[in-house]
Amino acid sequence: MLFFTIMLSYQVMAGDFETVIEYFQFAAKQGYTRAQTLLGVMYYYGLGINKDYMKSKVLFNQACDNGSNDGGLNREGF
Repeated sequence: MLFFTIMLSYQVMAGDFETVIEYFQFAAKQGYTRAQTLLGVMYYYGLGINKDYMKSKVLFNQACDNGSNDGGLNREGF
């Protein structure tokens, strides 16, 4: 997972949100809670993707259901 995180950090710094979103969506579907949380943040703030508060909330709830404290903290804002 460290390689995954480093690679995505590089893509974000390069402004390649399309690639980041693609990888986060794949990882989120696999149940990777960090990807669910970060993709939720991207939807919430509209980072490289259209703002969608409902999708954001669904992703935060999925992350929380899968054991992520970060997902729970983010969903409290709704």
